[in-house]
Amino acid sequence: MLFERIANRSWSKQTIPELFHETCQLRKNKVALVFQGQKITFNELNVNVQKAASMLIGMGIKPGDRVTLLPTTRPEFIYLYLGIIHVGAVYNVLNLLWGENEIRAILERNDPKVIVTIDEHKGKNFIELIKNSIPELSIHENEVSSKNIPSLTHMIQVSEQGENYIGFHAY
Repeated sequence: MLFERIANRSWSKQTIPELFHETCQLRKNKVALVFQGQKITFNELNVNVQKAASMLIGMGIKPGDRVTLLPTTRPEFIYLYLGIIHVGAVYNVLNLLWGENEIRAILERNDPKVIVTIDEHKGKNFIELIKNSIPELSIHENEVSSKNIPSLTHMIQVSEQGENYIGFHAY
């Protein structure tokens, strides 16, 4: 399939969501991802990407809005990444090795509407890191705000243990 697309240059006339949808239709039952021994087919991947896109739309994300990810290799971040592209939003990926100052600077410069993070990874608490990076963060029932990040309305956390955190929507 890849060689056909390259040879006839069909890929250059399609968007990433169009290529993704076409690939998922042609390879429905083939394995797309393997995570911790769990095999995820292209059909399952497509369903999860559509759910992620719907969740983002439900949070008010529109084309051109910015979504910041502090990701790990968990499949949820692949779903979110592709969901962001499907919505037409702009993704901004943070580095797990950065500290509060680097994250604060990037968040203030990129002004995301939504921030998505893992809760804990390799002993590091990323919920606290995000909160400490936004010292003026205001948490309301289902929304957040920040005077230094004016567009920020929501934060989402991915948790392996199913934990919930104040100010964060559980993925």
